Amino acid sequence: MSTTTRQLSLNCCLLRFAVATGCWMVTCGSAPAESLAEANQLNTVAVETYQRAGDHETAVKLLERAVLILERTVGPEHPKTGIALDNLATSHRNLGNHAKALPVQERALAIFEESYGPSHKSTAIALDNLAGTHSTLGNFKKALPLQERALAIFQEVLGETHPSIGICLNNLAQTYCDLGDSEKGLSLQKKAVAITELSLGELHPNRIAHLMALGVNYSRLGRYEEAVDAIEKARLVANEVIEGPHPLKSEILHNLAGCYYYCNEHQKASLLAAQALEMRKELLGAQHPKTIRTLQNLAGSAYHQGNDADAKAYVEQLIELQQRNLESVLSLDEESRLSWQAENISYWFATLLSPNKLAQLLLRWKGVVLDSLIEDRALILSSSGDPRARAKLEEISQLRADLAKTAFNSSQKAESGRLKDQISRIERSLSEKSGSSGTARTALSVTLEQILPALGEHAVLIDLFRFSDLREEGSKRRCYGAVIVDGLGNVSFTQISDADGIDQAVDLLRTALLASDSNGVEKFTELLSAKLWAPLSQSIAPSTRQLIVCPDSKLSFLSLACLLDAQAKFVGESFTVSYVGSSRNLARKPGQAPGNTLAVFADPIFDASSKLLSSVGPANLRAAEADAFGGINLAPL
Repeated sequence: MSTTTRQLSLNCCLLRFAVATGCWMVTCGSAPAESLAEANQLNTVAVETYQRAGDHETAVKLLERAVLILERTVGPEHPKTGIALDNLATSHRNLGNHAKALPVQERALAIFEESYGPSHKSTAIALDNLAGTHSTLGNFKKALPLQERALAIFQEVLGETHPSIGICLNNLAQTYCDLGDSEKGLSLQKKAVAITELSLGELHPNRIAHLMALGVNYSRLGRYEEAVDAIEKARLVANEVIEGPHPLKSEILHNLAGCYYYCNEHQKASLLAAQALEMRKELLGAQHPKTIRTLQNLAGSAYHQGNDADAKAYVEQLIELQQRNLESVLSLDEESRLSWQAENISYWFATLLSPNKLAQLLLRWKGVVLDSLIEDRALILSSSGDPRARAKLEEISQLRADLAKTAFNSSQKAESGRLKDQISRIERSLSEKSGSSGTARTALSVTLEQILPALGEHAVLIDLFRFSDLREEGSKRRCYGAVIVDGLGNVSFTQISDADGIDQAVDLLRTALLASDSNGVEKFTELLSAKLWAPLSQSIAPSTRQLIVCPDSKLSFLSLACLLDAQAKFVGESFTVSYVGSSRNLARKPGQAPGNTLAVFADPIFDASSKLLSSVGPANLRAAEADAFGGINLAPL
């Protein structure tokens, strides 16, 4: 009988935090005494000393050694090995190494399910930990069923008032909040606080964490006074029972700063955020996702107060750290990459950067996930001499075909989830292969100088993006930005207000076009010309003859050539207008000559059941595409 103490949840930074301090008992068979004793000692010291102190780098080294010993002694599928793997994944996750954490956690879960069955508490722990990593990545839809399953197991095995029920309820509540159901999340959080107070008392760290999470959700609902009250209670108890710097204390400071920010108490918010940042740097390191989010909040608060000097300094650090994290994230599976991008990539600080720095940032960040997926597939497909890579691609193709059959059938939800998990695991292994092949990610290495030859003397690039200006209020906060680059390397930035109004006008223009409503077409063309083209045209030199447009959001559905200039002429009458999916498409490698191959696509057959689709190739659909389009059949033209 061995006892392993672990932190169940130290999950997402802003809205997720729960710490389990109970002991999990696992019965294991016999093994060689010396080696097994060494592995047990390594595991115990890693968890109880280094993980608790926040030194996850040391914990990783000890746990990796423990796993190697256990694999040789008790075997790679033994529960003791599963425990060490689960602890190892926890440290990887807390270091921000999600690409390493996910497969390790999945392996631990598989071991527990095989050894103990699907309804054992060790299985429930592994489920909740795996859900925590998905949540940290912003992949809440994957986290939800894992947490629901973990909660059901704990309720069956431990009863309704066990401390672990409070932990699971709190984590589940956070996921519902992250998915937009704050009212349900609030109800579950209140229940988690009540169970924890009953089972562990008012001074237990779990109650502190649950009070904090309750306060964050109050803040989401705009109930700021209740939010501050709950989190200040958590802070008071934490300072009483926890000595020195601690991850839970840093989480409280971070979230309390957010609440005071929304209460317009910006000086108090900045002070708390600065304290949280220093503590997180000490405990987690500068590159950890939680540290980065605190840094982002501190930068935003400084910007909102008009303190541009401090805000710029914070933003420079933020960009550098996020750029490094991209290198790790691009080795994850497709859905995890997309989720991370949605949670972490934004351009609220656009007005703080010089136009050149902003242009460089857009080159490397905008559409980076899609580019990385395309690059992965191209690299793997070019490895024709590797039969294993080809076999994996064929397996993905078959799994996506199976997934398409479940796309619109709610009764096959479980089967759909199983297929997605299989696809994700294979995609991660393929991404790791491409990342280790020695080929640099185009998205992370492209420079502004590389696109200039494609522009020449008379063309400009207009790189459009949507962002929020934190100094504005309400709908005024949502803007479009345009970075305009000419062939000589001159870069300018134009901020275009009322992004919501522009998006609405685009939708109404498209509706009018489909309905052949000439009055509507005229009205919304004139409106968009005034709102969009008029400010853009101020930054375009008179000698310009070609516009190369990289659109964003709803502007992807608008033809700039059909807007009107100040003389009521179509823009297309004065300029040649072309489009690129990413400004990186203009970049050429050193010594690379322009291509002279023309590809023509015509007379398509839009029949999803056609046998011709099998000739497109094994990577023809992404997982998200299979979900959305897998069951649609269209008649040929």
